[in-house]
Amino acid sequence: MQIDKLEWDHEVISEVLNDRDQELVWRIPLTTAGREDVWYWVKDSKGMFSVKSAYRHQQQAHGHINLNVSTDMWKRLWNLKVPPKVLNFLWRVSANCLPTRFLLALRHVQVDSLCPFCSAAPETALHVLVRCNFAKLCWQQAKVPIVAPSAMLFRSWFEEGLSKWNEVESIEAAMTLWALWKVRNDVVWNSISPSSEEVIHVAKMNYSDWCKAQQFLVPSPGTTTTELLRLASPGISDEQGPVVLPQNVLDLLLRLLVHVLLVESHQCLGDALTNGVDLRGVTSSLDTDPHVHAGETLSTQQ
Repeated sequence: MQIDKLEWDHEVISEVLNDRDQELVWRIPLTTAGREDVWYWVKDSKGMFSVKSAYRHQQQAHGHINLNVSTDMWKRLWNLKVPPKVLNFLWRVSANCLPTRFLLALRHVQVDSLCPFCSAAPETALHVLVRCNFAKLCWQQAKVPIVAPSAMLFRSWFEEGLSKWNEVESIEAAMTLWALWKVRNDVVWNSISPSSEEVIHVAKMNYSDWCKAQQFLVPSPGTTTTELLRLASPGISDEQGPVVLPQNVLDLLLRLLVHVLLVESHQCLGDALTNGVDLRGVTSSLDTDPHVHAGETLSTQQ
């Protein structure tokens, strides 16, 4: 363009562009507004670029946009209090990108498309996770209410389930789905004999372990030494006598006790940080406290 005019520089364009490109340039409308140019992302109502809007645009351009899954469904999914790996799995299967045998066959991968559990129907996500006889046995033991009996796609089934199940049922359904896929992979890659009891056990144990891990990560200010020991040694009752813990567990407990002592002595962690508490000073207080002395924790009486 000419610097001082709102028009194309014909001489420059004629020299650097071929006839085809010149014609394309001439068709570009020039604005008469006197405002300065700004960056504007046309795929967003506010003009701001985001990965979400770019992803949606890319999906629309390739005809892959999923208009059948509501925004509420995604919100319910991401709000589930389950391990991140389970959320990732649920997103993949709901977005129809789980590598089932049927989907791999559609993409010209040379695999047997039949379900590895029953070998009676193509392995779609809905079949292997919901409709297969083996999956039905698992759902009967999970005791999650039946939903969408006429659904043709997994996302339709799961969307209706999230809208009808309560929080506990939604969590149990999510963990059962993940455990089903995990056992399915063991059948495919390790040639194990599937067991519905194993699916339910895997689902419950993984969720239980994850919940306990969350308690370790953020101990509450009122957590006592005994409660911390119980978290470290689940299943041990008060009547079982002395508990001998491994050194790595003892190290973890000492770190947690330091955290709890800091929080209790300053009422909240925010006060402790604001007052600039020196962590090095806590170790001396631990040495003077007979209840948390390292020598005594080797044989702790609950």
